[in-house]
Amino acid sequence: ALDVDSRVLTYAELWEQASKIAATLQMVCDPTERFVGFWADRGVTSFAAMLGILAAGRAYFPLNPKFPIQRSLEVVRLAGCRTVISPQQCADIAVQVANAVFGITTLLVPDAERSAWPAMREGITCLFGSDLRMASAPAEPPVAASDPAYLLFTSGSTGKPKGVVINHGNIRAYLTHLGRTYDLT
Repeated sequence: ALDVDSRVLTYAELWEQASKIAATLQMVCDPTERFVGFWADRGVTSFAAMLGILAAGRAYFPLNPKFPIQRSLEVVRLAGCRTVISPQQCADIAVQVANAVFGITTLLVPDAERSAWPAMREGITCLFGSDLRMASAPAEPPVAASDPAYLLFTSGSTGKPKGVVINHGNIRAYLTHLGRTYDLT
């Protein structure tokens, strides 16, 4: 399913990681929380985070760890996000953003342990790999075609981030088109 940085995961192994993230998000996220951010570094944790966020019934928005900190701060604020997911290798920027945005209440770090993580400000719950246990698969939340699947930010002509929401109906229409065009089954 996934071959990243000399690490190969089967579909079952990727789904196991994503399911742990999804089950944890379902426990810690407020029901009204629509968007969960994650640092997209093209590592296993990022792929599992994206799938886990969707499986939890939330929409994701990727954060680029190479962008300036000010852009990440602005994007997180605009998304109204209270939960972010970070791989260990993005610890520096994750800590800076989480400590600076007072709306953030939860930071998930699936590929790290508590002893290897910098201090966080009061009011942030940090959950690490050993905290992401699940007894069973995450509940399958109802998802409508009009519900957001992901949020992408563009700078446009103003240079300021603007969010573009892509909903599940958009994705279904696109995938249906691809299936018909390329005779995929």
